[in-house]
Amino acid sequence: PPILDFERASFIEPLACAIRAVDRMHTKPKSALVLGAGPMGLLMIQLLRLRGTETVLASEGSPMRAERARRLGAALVWDPMTQDVPAATRKETGGLGVDAAVVATGNVRAIAQAVRAVRSGGTVLLLGVPEAGARLDVDPSEFVTREVSLVPSNAATEAETRKALGLIARKKIDVASLVTHRFPLESFPDAIRVAERAECVKAILTP
Repeated sequence: PPILDFERASFIEPLACAIRAVDRMHTKPKSALVLGAGPMGLLMIQLLRLRGTETVLASEGSPMRAERARRLGAALVWDPMTQDVPAATRKETGGLGVDAAVVATGNVRAIAQAVRAVRSGGTVLLLGVPEAGARLDVDPSEFVTREVSLVPSNAATEAETRKALGLIARKKIDVASLVTHRFPLESFPDAIRVAERAECVKAILTP
C-alpha cells in the first residue's frame, strides 16, 4: 500500500499471523513467555505488550536477538543453551508459571520447555513450525493434571491482515528495527545464507 514503504510492508503478513495467533488463545494473559526471538518472536513480544500483557519474558540463544527482545519489551531474556528456562520462569513468577507461553521457534524442545513454564490452567501457543517428522518428548499427563491448553496457529485471514497494516502504519509495532540485512534481488542466495545465521533477525530483498 502507498502508505507504507517496501520494508515495512514486508511485515504485514507475519504480523497478521501473530495477531491471529494471539486471538486464538481466547485469553488475555497477564504474564507470558516467548520462546525464540526471531522475527515472529519479536513481533509477538510487542503485540503482547500492546494487548496489555504486564510481564513478557523471553528465551533466546543469540545475544544480538536477546538484546532486541529486551529493547522491544521483554523484561528478562534467558539463554536456553545455558539456563533452565522453565525453572527461571517459575522463579520469576513466584513458583506459579506464566499464563501463556508462545513457541516462536520450530525447535520441538522449546515446546517441552513451554509446557513446563506455564501455570496450571495456562496456555501453550504453537506458532513456530517444527520440522516434518519431529517427535515431541513431553509427559502427556501434564496436559491433564495441570489442565494445560495447547493452541496451534498458522497463517492469517484478510481481517488480521488489515489489522496488521493498521498497526504498522500507525507505528504501534516497531518493525524497522527488525531489519538487520538488506540485499538486492539478484543476491537472493546470499540473503538465504545470512538469514539462517544467529546474527540476522530479518533479511530483506530490495527490488
